[in-house]
Amino acid sequence: MSIDVDDAMAQNESQVNIDSRFVEIRAALRIQGHVSRRHCRDCGDEIPDSRRESIPGVSLCMLCEEWRESGDKKS
Repeated sequence: MSIDVDDAMAQNESQVNIDSRFVEIRAALRIQGHVSRRHCRDCGDEIPDSRRESIPGVSLCMLCEEWRESGDKKS
């Protein structure tokens, strides 16, 4: 019986940790103001899933981001 109680307590603790992480992630997305875009706001090209997942709120493709950071202006 003790093992069942220990397992239940461990599962409960795991769920609490998962729930806390979800709250943190949602708060971070709210701070960003929006979720990642599927298409670049400058050129319209699709933003790769790996970039969207690694940078919450990303709105530019890598090429447009590089141009913006370098100070070049697209015509």
